[in-house]
Amino acid sequence: LCIAVGVGAVMTVKSFSNMVQETIQGQSKGLLAADIVIKGSWKQGEDDIAYQKKILPSGTQFLFLKQLHGMAVEDSSAIVRLYLASIAQRLPFENRWPILTGLAGHEEDIEDPNLPRMVWFGLEPMVPKHSQQALQLAVGGKYPKLAGFVARRLLGEADAGNQNPPKQQTASEQNQTIQRVAAGFKVKNVGERGVVYHTVFRNRTAVQTHPLNRETPCVLSRTVDVPTDAKTELKISVSHHPHGDWQLRVLAGKEVLKQQIVRSSEVDKEWLEVTVDLSRFAGHKIDLSLENRANDWKNEWAYWHTIQIVSD
Repeated sequence: LCIAVGVGAVMTVKSFSNMVQETIQGQSKGLLAADIVIKGSWKQGEDDIAYQKKILPSGTQFLFLKQLHGMAVEDSSAIVRLYLASIAQRLPFENRWPILTGLAGHEEDIEDPNLPRMVWFGLEPMVPKHSQQALQLAVGGKYPKLAGFVARRLLGEADAGNQNPPKQQTASEQNQTIQRVAAGFKVKNVGERGVVYHTVFRNRTAVQTHPLNRETPCVLSRTVDVPTDAKTELKISVSHHPHGDWQLRVLAGKEVLKQQIVRSSEVDKEWLEVTVDLSRFAGHKIDLSLENRANDWKNEWAYWHTIQIVSD
């Protein structure tokens, strides 16, 4: 259980490592659900700390960033290191480097199903503007895949920079581009930067779209003749901008079949795999629409790897 407050202070329960290891054995689900982080933009003053010590349970102590860095390097518990990786993702960039460097130095975590990925989640948004430091961290660490992740992220940025669309795209050009990932679909209401094809984005090919504005989503659509003698599914593979998210909506006519925010916490291995069963429309034609809808109007780009109608 940890509570992050202010800019540079983190409070943790005394004997953090021992507490986690003891509790996890009997109440693992409850403990994992209790990963509470409270962030603020203020700097902790003496009065703040005195008040918090008064209302928090006795034995609570304050650990500052230097102590977190030390725990990342020295703590023997993989559970503690996983919590540190989670905390690092919530810190300002300048405070993440020592923690991520320490975590990446644990050779025993190479085969861990979560830790290398959590470290990468903390590192990824820093790669474009801090490429040299990110490569140094990855190459100097013990995770063999981390350097590859950083390199491919940089290649994706370079590819995006080389794939700037013309200032004005025709509807025909936009539809031709969308066909590369979504056969039979057309696109309309395209916003910032138009429809862009990337040869590399998060290790895959992708087509990028953006809502026209806050209220008007970018829409991919086609008419589907759903067969009567087969199970029919819509399969979508999508991702998001490293510093943003967006809302995916799937509609048959005006009926919403699926809606989901596409963000880092929802994706597996950087891509969200969505399946929508269309079998109940067997024997009918439906107007299928996929919306790239704004969520909080911050980097609302959608990245479409594949959109397929599959019947078997």
